[in-house]
Amino acid sequence: MNIITLAVCLVSVCYAQMTTKHPHVTREPNESEGLSFIYSGITHDLIVKQRVGKALSCYIADLTPDEEQHVHSDSGLKAVELRVLSQLSTATMETVDMIHENNVKICGHAPVNGTLHYYVL
Repeated sequence: MNIITLAVCLVSVCYAQMTTKHPHVTREPNESEGLSFIYSGITHDLIVKQRVGKALSCYIADLTPDEEQHVHSDSGLKAVELRVLSQLSTATMETVDMIHENNVKICGHAPVNGTLHYYVL
């Protein structure tokens, strides 16, 4: 009788382990975006490089004479960066031949199998 009880318990435990499902955890994909701000001393433009996945967008903003002076201090550069950042949605797309060659060099190349777009503010 003890052997039968032991066998039934063993079968029940094995069956319970086979039918127990762990909860399915849904994981959200990672999202990332990178922004770089570069001041060009040659063209006196502020260049914003934005990388999202395999796409690189290069925004070129003209600076006022006052802003050209302010970019040489931390607080002035941050103020100019915030102004330009707030205006990115108003930028217009340009072709590479319309962009100063120094700004094209600063923008760099598109990622492998990616795209590069130029915008002017």
